[in-house]
Amino acid sequence: MIVLKYFLAENKAKEIMRRFSKTPDDRIRATLVKHIGPVAAKGTPDLLNRFLSDKDDRVRANTIEALERLSSKRFIRVFSRFQSDKNNRVRANVIKTLFNLGERVHYSSLKEMLSFYDDPSMRISAVWAIGEIGQADKHCLELLNMVVKDTNEKLHGNLKLVLKKIGVVHELEFLRVKFKDDIKKQIKDKIIRTTELKMYQFKKEKYILIRLLGTITVDTFLSLRLRLQDLESENDNDIVIDFTDVEYVDSSGASLLSNFAKKLDRKGRFLFLFGLSNRVLEIFQLTGIDYLFKIFPTEKQVQETFF
Repeated sequence: MIVLKYFLAENKAKEIMRRFSKTPDDRIRATLVKHIGPVAAKGTPDLLNRFLSDKDDRVRANTIEALERLSSKRFIRVFSRFQSDKNNRVRANVIKTLFNLGERVHYSSLKEMLSFYDDPSMRISAVWAIGEIGQADKHCLELLNMVVKDTNEKLHGNLKLVLKKIGVVHELEFLRVKFKDDIKKQIKDKIIRTTELKMYQFKKEKYILIRLLGTITVDTFLSLRLRLQDLESENDNDIVIDFTDVEYVDSSGASLLSNFAKKLDRKGRFLFLFGLSNRVLEIFQLTGIDYLFKIFPTEKQVQETFF
């Protein structure tokens, strides 16, 4: 039937509709109205109307889509009665169809669907309908905000597709509230689990000691940056980093440390480094950032000089 619709004349399509309209197979009726119906009903919409009362949800939903393609406002009153249909797909198709026929009643209907907290399918279909409507106005964004904290994975997948489709991801404040925090946490946990750079933190009386083991490279850059960001925002202490077991620092690691030192300096705090190998010290000197740090051979000398 899907292929036939491209070759059928209207009269032939009507004949097929009449022949298969009473078949007991729900799948055949659903396919019939979706693909043959719009061709057959161009001059005789009543051929499709009868399927609006079909017992099968898919048939009713497909019938609504097929009638929508006829672009006739004569069906608005007929469609309106299906806004409270028990089936989520039927409701969503009706809302989309009424919108495309010029009826702006979708906000209240979608809000009602999104209020079915015990029925994920109803909420998923509502999100789909919002994407089909494709508007990014204030009311639409408020509706999407209702599902931000929903735990259903399929719903979140649909939501992301909708956001991409309507093209307003940068305008959605709730992304910063929900998605950004969730994604940031997932990335942070993954980085910390898979990093080749081990980090240990110790609270001293007058400073915070960070002991590093491994390499500071582009592969471990993010894990160290996350730790330094926390150190910058969570306390007012000076920072002392133990480089005794740091084997290598590449340019990205050197840049990260230099930027961190500058941020601390602007806040009146200091960054001390000790235990640097000749190789690491040479990298700092070659990149011209060694002057930004207070570098010592041992932690004891840091304490004796400044603390």
